[in-house]
Amino acid sequence: MNHPLRKQPPFGSTDWAAQQFRRLLDREQREKAHLRELQAAGWRPRLKPDAAGDRNPVLGDGREALVKLIQADLDHRKALAREARRRANARPAQPSPAAQQPGTTLSAERLEEAQTPTYSASQTHPFSGWSHDDVAKLGQAERLERLRLLSRISPNRAIYPGLGQEMNAGLDVPEDLTQFEQALRQRFYDSAVTDPVISHAEANWAKLSPAERQRAVERVAALQGEIFGFDPVPIEFEEMPGQFGGRYDRNRNVIVLNSKPSEGRHTIFNAAHEAGHVFQRRLREDFRAGRIAPDDPRYPLAEALSLVDPYYIRPNDDRVKRRPEENLERYEKQPSEKHANQYWSGLYAAFAEQFR
Repeated sequence: MNHPLRKQPPFGSTDWAAQQFRRLLDREQREKAHLRELQAAGWRPRLKPDAAGDRNPVLGDGREALVKLIQADLDHRKALAREARRRANARPAQPSPAAQQPGTTLSAERLEEAQTPTYSASQTHPFSGWSHDDVAKLGQAERLERLRLLSRISPNRAIYPGLGQEMNAGLDVPEDLTQFEQALRQRFYDSAVTDPVISHAEANWAKLSPAERQRAVERVAALQGEIFGFDPVPIEFEEMPGQFGGRYDRNRNVIVLNSKPSEGRHTIFNAAHEAGHVFQRRLREDFRAGRIAPDDPRYPLAEALSLVDPYYIRPNDDRVKRRPEENLERYEKQPSEKHANQYWSGLYAAFAEQFR
């Protein structure tokens, strides 16, 4: 998961967002103090196998505060974009190396537009005459076919992101796409529950030292990589608002987990979720390099993940004009997040079954 908000900027550069961030952290500290008092009295919450549901467990509660932070981030980025356009307009127009003939220039506002593929009279754009409402009515097979057309026009690069994201948000991850994973998942869950390092960390997270926590989450990712066939990546901890479990930083190829989440032992499950994104990356790379043949059982899932990847929806995505709460819901429903959530909820349920 790409972490939707960075700690600085915008938190250090916009007073309102910084104030909201501090208030959120202060409230969490008060809640954690109260929780410590309850735990000292012998109280411990029970795990429920169906707790994850359809909602992204990495985000958890506190959605109203999250929406406010997303809106503050969007406002900040829009202000930066307006300032960039103002400065660009104050300079001489910049030449476009590809979209214009030599000797002509292209204004800054239209540079991005000029880089969008164009079509001759003999070509048919896959979304010609289509609206968002029309796309929303498409079935799963039709969505995949339209995404294949977009991919042939512009491989690995998003064009017309609004309609592409509409395809992504409504695409399910049916069982037949992940059938090859079923036995591997069960093996992973069984191994994690019986692993002494992981099971001890899940039960005693609050008492662990930073080194013990690091060892536990690295063990989760290493075990997952060993079973599913991908190399584990480095794992770091960073303080985030409590409703965030973590993110997979694709640029650095690093998993970043929340050092102070609302529910500490969920960090074990968050590590499995983020490692699921690492596995997705391996599938996409193998698919694009032609290392996964059509008769390979991994092919349906690898193809679907590759097709929707350019249209990944972030909660603070500003490519499409949508309300933050709507973007957040669409983010949770996209295939890559629903697929990674299956590792979170599956491991959660395995521990709940083992220790109920």
